Amino acid sequence: MKFSIHSDYFKRILALANEIVEKSSINTAYSYIAIQCNENQIEIKSADRHKTFYYVITHTKENKLSIEKEGKALFSGEKILAIFQTLSGEVEIEVDKTKAQIIPIAETRENEHQMYIRAYSDYPEVHNTFPETFVTIDKKIMEQSLSNTSFASSSDLREGTIFLTGVLLHIKDQKINAVATDRNRMSLSEFTVSEQSREVLQALEPKEIIIPSKFIGFIKRVFNAESEEQCDCAVDHEKLYIRLGNCQISVNQISGKYYDYARIIPTTEGRNYVTLNRETLKETLIKLASVFKKGREQSIQFTCEETSLLVSAEEKEEGKSQYRIPEELKGNSGQFTVKALFIIDPLHVMKSEKVIIGFGNNKKDLITIESVPAHDTLHIAAPQNV
Repeated sequence: MKFSIHSDYFKRILALANEIVEKSSINTAYSYIAIQCNENQIEIKSADRHKTFYYVITHTKENKLSIEKEGKALFSGEKILAIFQTLSGEVEIEVDKTKAQIIPIAETRENEHQMYIRAYSDYPEVHNTFPETFVTIDKKIMEQSLSNTSFASSSDLREGTIFLTGVLLHIKDQKINAVATDRNRMSLSEFTVSEQSREVLQALEPKEIIIPSKFIGFIKRVFNAESEEQCDCAVDHEKLYIRLGNCQISVNQISGKYYDYARIIPTTEGRNYVTLNRETLKETLIKLASVFKKGREQSIQFTCEETSLLVSAEEKEEGKSQYRIPEELKGNSGQFTVKALFIIDPLHVMKSEKVIIGFGNNKKDLITIESVPAHDTLHIAAPQNV
């Protein structure tokens, strides 16, 4: 195998592939990136026991791919990426039976790297066939919906609660609801598919898919790496598949029955609403929480009055701090207490200039956070009984 390619382009693809490879002290085939060089393209694969990455590189002005000899081999993900981090410009890669030579074309031939490889036949079989039935989604909408919810998932890995470490994708009414909860807070974001895909989506209803929250960050990095505006999504009985441009990824679903999240959403009857500037509220809560030892875990008391909101926190051994910010109140004045992070986290992912916080007349009523104007996202937090 022998080919040349621009190092910056190849480095970007290798970085994504290396995120998927198995990181362990045991040197398994899953610790390697599989590279196959055909007549006019390069195929890159990486996988662990739960997810896969597949990328096809063809010649473009950006990557300057030139293939001289076909072949295939397994490369240590960490090693080849570390080498490419030191390179710039076009690079030539030549592989024999046991090692690969990596040479910067613009520099003297005396500057080169050698690394040992493994036989391609050692790699486990990785299926990269994309299902025939799929839906097409605007990647920005999907990315925002996943960002709006994934932070609310749980980190509890105990048996019986594993499903809470994921994000639920609930297919219903020709739409997809992304939902995450750790039982103390919940985030719900609704997104739609292209018109051509709605019949496909309807055929899947009702369908619940739970994907690991830790995979969301990787999905976002793949989206950022590819210029296409839409992605294809498909599911089977065990995996979620996403295809975007030359890239295809998959992840195993988390087994388990998710909560009936619709029952958690408060009704609007008898509730009170306060409208605030999102950035002002976020910065105020960050400052207030930062002066207490608990930080973002600090309980914050909200006192909603006719024209202003008083946010305060108090600890017996530390003292008390408070801030007052302007507001617009609809309904009754009231008071509730909630962990700082339950409000700060939603404010971080929201994009609107203003937000509405809803609360009940009972201090045990759930708290809601929504965008102004109304958006397809709802955040819910349980109050603190202090």
